[in-house]
Amino acid sequence: MTRTRSQRNPAIGTEALQLFGIVAHDASAPARIIGAELVPLRELAAVIRLVPYNRIDATSEAITEYRQVVE
Repeated sequence: MTRTRSQRNPAIGTEALQLFGIVAHDASAPARIIGAELVPLRELAAVIRLVPYNRIDATSEAITEYRQVVE
């Protein structure tokens, strides 16, 4: 396996987190997120999704899916 410049093995093939944003979070309000999940911390929450660790191509489908989660 080819090593990176830092002499570490690349993380290709492992899981990663795709971050969609940080939002205000009210624990008493129901979350209506499709295709992602909230990771709350006090009054904030990260909107994330588990994805394979690789570069996401900026295709029109990927951008549309990202916007749907963010909206």
